[in-house]
Amino acid sequence: MVSGLGLVAAPAEAVDTADRPRLSVSRPDVASGTPVVLRGRRVDPRTRVVLQRRTPSAWRRVVAKRSTDRGVVRFRVVPPDGDQRYRLHVPGQRGRAGRSAVASVRVRWQPTLTLTSTTHATAPAGAVTTSVSGSSSGLAGVGLRREVLRTDGTWGVTGTTTTGPNGRWADSFTSVDGDLVRYVAPADGARLPAGSTTVTVDGPAITPSTPTPTPAPTPTPDPTPTPAPTPTPTPTPAPDPDPTPDPDPTPDPDPDPDPDPDPDPATHRLSVGTTTPVVLPDGVASRDLLVGLDAGQTVTLLVTGGGASAALTGPSGAPVPGSDAPSPVTVTATGTGDHVLRLAREGSDGETTVSVTLSEPVLRQGSLDGAGVDLATTLPGQLVELFFEADGGTLVSEHAVPDSCCQPPPGRLTLIDPAGDPVPRLGRLVRQGRSWLLPDLDGTYVLRVQPEPGTLVARAQQTVLTGAQVVASLDGEAGHVTLDRAGEVALVRTSVPAGLDVRLSDTGPDLLQREVFAPDGSAVPVHSTTPDLRPTQAGTYAELVSYDGSAEVDLYASTPLELDLVADGSTPYDLGPAPSRLLRGRLAATAGRTASVEVLDELGLCARGADLVSGDELVAWMADVEDQPSVLRTSADGDIVLGLSPCGREGVVRIQDVVIVDDELVSTDGVATTTRATVAAPTPGRLMVVAHTVGDDFSDRVSLRSTASTFPVGTGFSLAHGAPEFQLYSAFGPTGDPFPFDYTQARGEQLLFVYAGPTATGTLDLEIEVHDW
Repeated sequence: MVSGLGLVAAPAEAVDTADRPRLSVSRPDVASGTPVVLRGRRVDPRTRVVLQRRTPSAWRRVVAKRSTDRGVVRFRVVPPDGDQRYRLHVPGQRGRAGRSAVASVRVRWQPTLTLTSTTHATAPAGAVTTSVSGSSSGLAGVGLRREVLRTDGTWGVTGTTTTGPNGRWADSFTSVDGDLVRYVAPADGARLPAGSTTVTVDGPAITPSTPTPTPAPTPTPDPTPTPAPTPTPTPTPAPDPDPTPDPDPTPDPDPDPDPDPDPDPATHRLSVGTTTPVVLPDGVASRDLLVGLDAGQTVTLLVTGGGASAALTGPSGAPVPGSDAPSPVTVTATGTGDHVLRLAREGSDGETTVSVTLSEPVLRQGSLDGAGVDLATTLPGQLVELFFEADGGTLVSEHAVPDSCCQPPPGRLTLIDPAGDPVPRLGRLVRQGRSWLLPDLDGTYVLRVQPEPGTLVARAQQTVLTGAQVVASLDGEAGHVTLDRAGEVALVRTSVPAGLDVRLSDTGPDLLQREVFAPDGSAVPVHSTTPDLRPTQAGTYAELVSYDGSAEVDLYASTPLELDLVADGSTPYDLGPAPSRLLRGRLAATAGRTASVEVLDELGLCARGADLVSGDELVAWMADVEDQPSVLRTSADGDIVLGLSPCGREGVVRIQDVVIVDDELVSTDGVATTTRATVAAPTPGRLMVVAHTVGDDFSDRVSLRSTASTFPVGTGFSLAHGAPEFQLYSAFGPTGDPFPFDYTQARGEQLLFVYAGPTATGTLDLEIEVHDW
């Protein structure tokens, strides 16, 4: 385990800033959580290169890696959200500037807006005052827009509010009952726009009052009295010869008229394809409405405002299945004729207006791998259904033109098979579209698009694509796929027995997206570009891959190449065509042996040498330090299996004995103790080790000097120190000559490791001085 790292600068040389390292980025604009590849060039071959990222206070180390023999280095990182700046730092680069120019990456991220409380109160003139509070993530001191849904389906800004330092906000506004209102944080730099859920203004509606009729004016009396006229005597009527009484031509009005329960029956009927406001008067908790439907007709019901719910009953009086689910809901009529839609609310206080939308899906015809089809609706909650013919077992994916933020257009997608059942989605990665593996049913499939609440469907150039399905044989032929259409996916299957270690690798681009599924259908966690399956289940694994661009990819499934290592010497290896294949070596251990393990290719040492796969009970300690061979001390006889880290397809694994040399006391004065030791590498790659003792205080400083050397001039040395009983090792290097090296954070019995590289030979006279501070 590496606990620290120190570097000693090379002697000053003339620096050529024109030939400074170059750094480029694969994608300068990505979504949050997306990995990018930073490629450096114009650095010395086989040189340790540090990738740094700028923070508000300083440049910070991200990761270090060695360049290739062509002076190229690649880093695959997941940058933090926001605008990021990277550069390369190349310590000790001979004759060239050690830092590259800056490469920038914009990582677009999505904040969230959450409503925490909403209250409504009656305002003058029949309006409603709504008070809203909410919280946000990543938004401090940011202005929010308050928007209302217009009748044409677009959103209009009606006001603004600002989040506080903790991201919380509050707002109050006056509008009318039934308005749909949302809050939006606009895009700003790397920040994507964000919207809250929709607020439905829910307040008592004000019924217009009936004008009070004006009474007729009272006549003004005449001030001059007028004598009353002399009454005219009523003549005596002649007797009626017909004794039958005449009927009364004007009957008296009925003092108790029957009430009209439905003075306007038209207000009780709804039409499909419209939005209708329905009033629930004060004291009325529910209301029944009629809608004419045909058997088998599919309709979507959306109810907003007034806190009302709805349920649909067919002509036979039986409930329509699923109609009482939360709105919006899509149902199929069970008969032909009038269906009863019952609106109901909790309580009956006050008058309220409920908005009811009934719509049929917009039907569009498409085809697999055909031209794109524009999908759009005009009513809230309305669905779009895209029909296409497909054979059972086909791998399909969908794609539509992304929105302005480079994200898939909004909408909830469901794929319906010919039997009317939903097809489970395949995979969960955010790709350029969704994917499905069709069941064993040929016929007409339906891609159903449901809008998000408060929005309409708007998907341009919607396509449905066929994906390739190939086989990658275990330790055999690769599966080859071509990905050259936006939204296209491929499925690679590999059958394996139980209990193996299997690595999945490919020849594709670094940003190839992949998901792996076990034989039981469960998702296998993928943490790298070369997923490892260990131990395998018996059966067939499936790997779903896609790429944002065009790529020709060979995909491999391979078990580790296992070597029987020569106990003292070199063992060659050839990994074959599978990239990044695992390499393991079996070593016959002898108790009490200290040995080094180098993994070499034509360029030299490959990063770290080895780790223990099995046989750890036979190992007393093991040191694994960057830029040095691994070192292990065995405690018993037996077989040890080492996991090895090759750099390329071909190379050798070299095992050598390590001689631990004890230092000799030179002088001590109570403050500093000086010892010396002579170490040698008589064969290339021989690791040199010195045992010495440091005081019990971690603050003691150790100074290491070379007093004589027979190694070639310019030999670079890598140094490390550690306490074997703690398996704690600290690395210094690689560096160049000359010494000294100073370090602290060491106490007790220590081992000092000196490595002169895989080819150099020679001897070193070392002087070790321990200062008791």
